[in-house]
Amino acid sequence: MKYNDSWYTLSTGRKFYANCGIIGMSRFKKDEFRKFTLSLSEGYDGGISADDFSTREQMEIANYIIWQWNLYRLFVVWFAIKKLFKSFLTSQP
Repeated sequence: MKYNDSWYTLSTGRKFYANCGIIGMSRFKKDEFRKFTLSLSEGYDGGISADDFSTREQMEIANYIIWQWNLYRLFVVWFAIKKLFKSFLTSQP
């Protein structure tokens, strides 16, 4: 999946818009046709219908979201370690 100026291009060649490059998802929620469905979102208030994508495309989007969250977690851990190390160095007599 590639990103360029608020547009994502999947490996299948399909493109979709995501305001500010933001892709998210919400919890499973009931709808009138199925017991559960997954809501995808783009930007801060836009929706993406998962039904518009093939299973392969949905997996690619899911893997991208997981990759983004793992990267975020890595940064959180890195800055926590950096802060802890700095505090340890400055607290020594």
